[in-house]
Amino acid sequence: FFSGTYVAPNGLRIGFIRVPSMSPPSVATALQQLDQEIAFFNANTDALVIDVTRNPGGLISFVEAISQRFIATPFHTIGFEIRATGAWLFSFASALQNALATGAPPEIVDNLRNNFNAVLDAFNANRGRSVAVSLNSTGSLTLAPVAGAYTHPLMVLVDEFSASGADMFPAIIQDNNRGPLFGMR
Repeated sequence: FFSGTYVAPNGLRIGFIRVPSMSPPSVATALQQLDQEIAFFNANTDALVIDVTRNPGGLISFVEAISQRFIATPFHTIGFEIRATGAWLFSFASALQNALATGAPPEIVDNLRNNFNAVLDAFNANRGRSVAVSLNSTGSLTLAPVAGAYTHPLMVLVDEFSASGADMFPAIIQDNNRGPLFGMR
């Protein structure tokens, strides 16, 4: 992350943080660093600008994890309608079998089973797409914030070079009325 603060002429303390990718080399390290930044911003800023311009995207799990740090109330995440093809069925079936074979927690197994069944239902009905499913491990389209989430006003900078998860994050912010987006589509 690249971050800093600025005191505006009206005395407001504005924080800035650049998120260059939604696929960091170490998710755990990145989230630990982000938690430290947010603790500082909560204590030392009146508003925050989050820059995801020219961000190529990355991991859905990371996008949802950073969203949990910028939205201080339970919020809705993005559901995915999966193309009902044999390849997707095989992918979900393999993930489910792997979870069962490795003793994954019951809620993860249930989520994978629900996703598989949603795609199978769409495939069997020749609908083309499944209903919206969650691709996170909880299976929920509603997520809870983490302790210490940023509570002050914020805005997100976007541009036409943001893609994938860098589109998903601003969509979550906008859909949950957390703050405005500024920039190019």
